[in-house]
Amino acid sequence: MKTRFIISLIASAAALPLAPVIVHAQTHAALTGDLSGGAGLSAVRATGTAQMSADATVPDETPIVITRDDIALGLASTSAATTSASASSSLRAQADALARTDAHVSSIRLSSSKVSISYTVPAKILGMISISIPVELSVDATGTTSVRYPWYSFLLSTDRVGLAIRTEAVAREDLAHESPNATGGLSVAAQARLLDSLHAILKDSASAALP
Repeated sequence: MKTRFIISLIASAAALPLAPVIVHAQTHAALTGDLSGGAGLSAVRATGTAQMSADATVPDETPIVITRDDIALGLASTSAATTSASASSSLRAQADALARTDAHVSSIRLSSSKVSISYTVPAKILGMISISIPVELSVDATGTTSVRYPWYSFLLSTDRVGLAIRTEAVAREDLAHESPNATGGLSVAAQARLLDSLHAILKDSASAALP
């Protein structure tokens, strides 16, 4: 009876916003390459690399937001196709391809101030009952990192400490050689690197959590 009550409580709360669990402030880092894999994403990067390199220091002030609902409704590709030809359009296409090739991606948000990705990972309630939960990783323009779990994470067996350490490490590495741009925000190239790295962390964490 208690188990059914706990499961019902978790299910009803799953739609609520994620709560921040661990936040670390660290410095900047450099690109380590394409960590995410995926034929669709690689193809998009190959066609957009030259344009993104040319505009690497120009941040996109309009946030790029892609959700699972966008993908289901076919909206992400339409938005990407109608974006003007620029480094930001290549970034949008990269995020769109990543979301389409990995069904665990819940949402992606890219801007000159912050890069965030939400991902569905396995977890266990009280170490016994298997469920799937959203986990969000983000890195802002100052190098501050954040790991966000649902508010009920105190009931779950999670890898929150490991995720925080790895997110902090990629923030230092991916932003180490980032030159401040005119607005002091993240360049388009930096956003692309961070998106790849954060996705790789979450993908590896989800795979490791599988029974």
